[in-house]
Amino acid sequence: MKDGNQLPISKIEIVGATDVGQKRKRNEDSFRIIEPEDCPSNIEGVLIVADGMGGHAAGDVASQIAVDTFVEEFAGPEIRDSE
Repeated sequence: MKDGNQLPISKIEIVGATDVGQKRKRNEDSFRIIEPEDCPSNIEGVLIVADGMGGHAAGDVASQIAVDTFVEEFAGPEIRDSE
């Protein structure tokens, strides 16, 4: 540790993907990666993942609504405008 409570800065590459899997006909998962440059200065990136509850009616719609709602309700205008 540096300077008492400071951890060394590391760079992490973040990627996202979803897969329909072997049981479903469509992918019901949603995600969003919001890069640090699209966030307010006090936030170093946002990762949102919503599982579509495969097999339930409109799970794909529900997971996308969850991601969109998070961005609309909890993110600042910098994040909303980065879409």
